[in-house]
Amino acid sequence: MIEKLRFYLRHSLNDLRVNGQRTVFALLCIAAGVAAIVSLQVLGVMIEDTLTGSLQESNKSDIRVYLPEGGTEGSTRDRGEQEGVIASSGAFGQHLFPPSGIAQIREWLDTRYPGQVELTYRQAMTSVTSGISINAPAKDTNQSVVMPYLVDTQVYPFYGHIETEDGLSLADAIKAPTDIVLSRNLADELDVQVGDVVRVAGASEDFTVRGIVPTSAESAMENPLNALFGYYYLDQDAVDLFSDIEPGGDVLYLRLQDPSRAEEINDAFDKRFPYLSTTTTGDLEELNSQISDILGQTVIIMGLISLLIGGIGIVNTMLVIVRRRTTEVAVLKTIGLEGEQITMLFLVEAIVMGIAGSLIGIVLGWIAALILKSGGETLLGQELSFRFTLTPPVTGLVVGVIVTAIFGLMPTLAAGQVRPNLVLRPTDSVMPKAGRARTFAAILLVMLALSIVAQVLVRDLLDVGSTVGEVYDTALEQMDNPPEETEIPDSIRDIRIFNLTTGLLGVFLGEVFALTLLSGGLLSGWARKHLLLRIFRWLLFPVLFPIVGFIFGYAVPAMLLLFVTFVLVGLLYVLLWAIIWFVGHFLPTGPFVDLKLAMRSMLAAKGREASTLLALVVGVFTLSLVTMLAGTVTKFFNNVLEQEIGGNVIVIAAGSGVVDQIDTRLANLDGVNSYAVVGNYQTDLVSMEDVSTGETLTVDQLKRRAENEVGSQEADYFDYAMQMISGRELDSNLPDLTFYKGRQLAPMLDAGKPVMVIPANSATLAAGIDVGDKLTFRVGGSEGSPLTGGSSQAREITLEVVGMTDRTSGQVEVSFGASSYAPIDAFGDMAPSAVFSIVDVDDAQIGALRRSLTEVPGVFVLETSLINDLINSLIDQFTALPILVAALALFTGGVVIANSVALTTLERRREIGIMKAVGLQRERVLGMLLMEYGLMGLIGGLIGILIGGVSLLYLLVRTFGGQLGEVIPYGTAFALMGLCVAIALVAAIVTAWGASGEKPLNVLRYE
Repeated sequence: MIEKLRFYLRHSLNDLRVNGQRTVFALLCIAAGVAAIVSLQVLGVMIEDTLTGSLQESNKSDIRVYLPEGGTEGSTRDRGEQEGVIASSGAFGQHLFPPSGIAQIREWLDTRYPGQVELTYRQAMTSVTSGISINAPAKDTNQSVVMPYLVDTQVYPFYGHIETEDGLSLADAIKAPTDIVLSRNLADELDVQVGDVVRVAGASEDFTVRGIVPTSAESAMENPLNALFGYYYLDQDAVDLFSDIEPGGDVLYLRLQDPSRAEEINDAFDKRFPYLSTTTTGDLEELNSQISDILGQTVIIMGLISLLIGGIGIVNTMLVIVRRRTTEVAVLKTIGLEGEQITMLFLVEAIVMGIAGSLIGIVLGWIAALILKSGGETLLGQELSFRFTLTPPVTGLVVGVIVTAIFGLMPTLAAGQVRPNLVLRPTDSVMPKAGRARTFAAILLVMLALSIVAQVLVRDLLDVGSTVGEVYDTALEQMDNPPEETEIPDSIRDIRIFNLTTGLLGVFLGEVFALTLLSGGLLSGWARKHLLLRIFRWLLFPVLFPIVGFIFGYAVPAMLLLFVTFVLVGLLYVLLWAIIWFVGHFLPTGPFVDLKLAMRSMLAAKGREASTLLALVVGVFTLSLVTMLAGTVTKFFNNVLEQEIGGNVIVIAAGSGVVDQIDTRLANLDGVNSYAVVGNYQTDLVSMEDVSTGETLTVDQLKRRAENEVGSQEADYFDYAMQMISGRELDSNLPDLTFYKGRQLAPMLDAGKPVMVIPANSATLAAGIDVGDKLTFRVGGSEGSPLTGGSSQAREITLEVVGMTDRTSGQVEVSFGASSYAPIDAFGDMAPSAVFSIVDVDDAQIGALRRSLTEVPGVFVLETSLINDLINSLIDQFTALPILVAALALFTGGVVIANSVALTTLERRREIGIMKAVGLQRERVLGMLLMEYGLMGLIGGLIGILIGGVSLLYLLVRTFGGQLGEVIPYGTAFALMGLCVAIALVAAIVTAWGASGEKPLNVLRYE
């Protein structure tokens, strides 16, 4: 056995050395896939280190206390306000911890845990305008949205060390209330340096920049807007410089003398203050671990796809090796080697290639990880630390060798079928056949082996169901009085059904495998002379293999995913094969002889060409889907935003008397085309008068009608449409919307009249609301009106529906106000809860408008382009990593193309030599090869982008609905198609240049 293994190894190493270029490209195919696995696993390790390490620094404390998102509600909020721990503040009803509330919490901590807990807090910015924008007067630069941190710089943060780029701590940099420290991205946006003066909205004095900190100083996973817009630090004493900001906190930070008591103290805190929310380092660790696991498993799946693409190159290489070595194999069989030994010889060679290619891929993977690091940092908004770990290279080596052996299995089966008589009739033009039964059995074995590999890599994603089910069953067993009939949760039921389905698939595949073995005669030698053994085999296999298949499928749920993948890939392969056949036969070539020869060459190797296109299509599909989706979403919001809002600038006013000043400045400012005042009114629907029947329905009746028609989840849109109404001036800046029914409000027709426009969505239509119906609302005022100083007393108002905007397709709304609106003077002297102006101004005059209005206290200017920038930044942040990974898959596809071209030129060296012998120049031979593979790249690009486009269209219809023709990025599609052709041409040039220059005499000699 050892001697045979030595022979196999010596023969394989010698053959790899002799094959030269074939070996190089086969190794590149393996290395590209392994590099994807290793680089993405290293990236996963870096992400895990960042998310799960230094939890106290990420949390800025052992326990972080804050108000629940959206404020507290109901009796818990009432209790908090009655105890004075939380308080309402500002015109929009924000909540905060007042100084007295912070003192109460501090006193309780000191009493319950004396000397064990320290407390600090972040100042709440309760104004809608103050503190959230900043500009540099000397530079004429502005950042309309910025995240403020007013903290006690002497103690903040409790953990970690925030240091400026000059090496100063916050306490050393900020010594006066007018000192400020900026994040690096904010400083770059404002183009300021240390020592420059900046102006914060709402502050009575300017601030001097004393330091700049890295953007990652504040955790971007906890505060993603920090990475998008930037942030600044002020000392808490600076709150006195803002007239409309009340002292108090929105986040409390607790540091414990003994961090191990965090859960104990947190439980006691929750019991004492149930209306507050907390996050401990344990909570953060659990959350970040989940995020890290999901990201890690996702990138591993992407890496596995790249490795499978490389597997196509392995199959192609092994097939060519077998084809060109048929004479050698015949000689080996003549001297006594059996077919199984020949198969083992080639399999060992594939394994050796797998080891060598995987080692190269590990090195390339570490290099690629450094490139992917930037994409991960963009996604997380935090710096990632690169470190060498043992798991990624070991995983890459094992998976690379296994996948290479798996993909090399089918060609090696064909090698075993070479007949010895070929030694008398040497030829490399006839490829031996492995037989249908052997091929089918090999495909099943390949799928099962890949299922195990995939299960190992993504086990956390696929095993979660069995884990949850075990926990659920254990909980029932530990109950003192478990219910006799317990309804299994839907999630657990679905997961168990998934495992059961995979098990049944295993039964089916096991039966098919058994019948294949029996009918194909693959085991005929096992019992050729024993009738009883043959009978036993026919009785045993059809029963044994399905049982084994069920156990395998239930234990390895990844098999279902691999089965579906194999079916889809098989269908795609057949489609590509048919396309190549159709193009080769029916594409008109006219008088172009070179094109005709290129088409004939493509037809001659259509099987390998189809598999090569398969690798390219997968890479193009993933890249096109991500890039076109990003471009489509960006273009969609860019097109819709201004139409929905009615202008390109929003001016938010806080405080009475401000609107008049805004009107005066807008009226006298050049470049302002139109503007209109909008007031948002908090409303509660009371009843509806159905004009078609004369029936009056209460709001509860309408909700029940909607729930019965579309379900409770869809019926939630009813409350969304009715809880707020925008009062709009009608002479300008109305939103440009598509109407489902009725009409838009008209200045001459509707001014001052009790009419309104509502959205026609699934809930409002299910409730039976129609044009002409009259809706009665209870409108709640606020403490004085910023617009008119009107009444804050709640009263009822009845509005007739004259129009319904079309929201039936589920199109995303990006309007700044409410989805329902009415003439602003229909509300009389009732006070809106918020007021703002929508302005249509020339882009060149936006800066002048901003400078003019920021001089008015309590005014905040928001450009719609800023919302576009926010959307674009979010899209860039979340697509940076997928685009890099998809590009890696496309690169792997490019390597497969290069491998295919190299194999093609090696196979056709005699053909090339004959063409050169009859007078064809090197450039013309190269041109034919480029023409062939340029056409291949074009076909691959078309198919990949077509599949990506169909998938994109489905996502868009499901997400946005409406008219999509204007937002699909056709330019991106054509650019990606050109990229495919370029990759194919570059791969062809690199590999075909040497072959096209081969001398005819060297080629025509018998090899």
